[in-house]
Amino acid sequence: MTKNNTCSMYVKGSGYSFESYQLNAADARDLHEAYKSDPSDFTNGAFTSNTGMRSDSIKCDYVYGVDPLDISCRWNEHEDTSDPMIKPENIVRTALYTDENPKHTLEYHQICSGKVFGYIELPISHPSEYDPDLLSITYIEFAYDGWPERYGRIISSISYDDQEVEMEWEDNGLDVDNFLLGYEYDGDDFEEYAVIYESHADTVITDFQWEKLDIIFN
Repeated sequence: MTKNNTCSMYVKGSGYSFESYQLNAADARDLHEAYKSDPSDFTNGAFTSNTGMRSDSIKCDYVYGVDPLDISCRWNEHEDTSDPMIKPENIVRTALYTDENPKHTLEYHQICSGKVFGYIELPISHPSEYDPDLLSITYIEFAYDGWPERYGRIISSISYDDQEVEMEWEDNGLDVDNFLLGYEYDGDDFEEYAVIYESHADTVITDFQWEKLDIIFN
């Protein structure tokens, strides 16, 4: 994995992929029509790839990687060298996605979780040149206390000496959770979740209940 004039660091730990959409009434109805035309396209909640959701519906575009607060790392091809240190103060959150419970909105979240591993390429020729003060990590966080009850952090970028470095992540399979839901209100008072679809690790918890669109967009 090591390239010329770079040094490769192997990283592993808990990891996630995350994407989130917010649909208005027209987009939600279009999604329903797409489902009716070919329900098989919605197997495993693959809504975004099969229905052409508009880019302006994106709350958070697809992010995939390791949780920066739950990682271990070592030098690749330099096994006899001490493991690199990552300073906690150089790990910075740049975005937080959390409960908003927006009125008249259909939300779709896909959250995948498991073990993720991979490599980053640092612009140094040997681990002895590594300076932990020069390594910076940014990440996004999702924290849903409501219906999804899902929490996690994902590295969004890594830089060394102000140069963004390459990240190559992979896994041996992640649990895929899908949530398609809205919110029932009485005036301005939130009452309950209107869950149209929910699945966990290929198991359907709530099959499609499209009639709840009338509750969400009343």
